[in-house]
Parts: sequence; C-alpha cells; structure tokens
Amino acid sequence: MSKKRQFTTFSSLLCSLLIAIAPLIVTTTACILVWGEPECPDVLKVS
Repeated sequence: MSKKRQFTTFSSLLCSLLIAIAPLIVTTTACILVWGEPECPDVLKVS
C-alpha cells in the first residue's frame, strides 16, 4: 500500500470519528461555557 493511500485511509477514518463525536463535544462544551458545569438543565436537553 502506498503512503498516499495510507494517509488517505487514516485521514478518512479520523474525520469520520470526529464527525461522529462532534455533537457530544459541542453539547458538553456549550454547557460548560454557558452554565459553568458539564450537566445542562433539563429544559435544554433534547429528548
């Protein structure tokens, strides 16, 4: 396998992983920045 193909495969996997966990990261970060704690109020939670 060539180095370019290895890099493409690795970067594709990394991007997919980041896209999968992005909602969790954004929600947690927003709750910490806005409310000062990692647990958001129940009103803001989407069920």
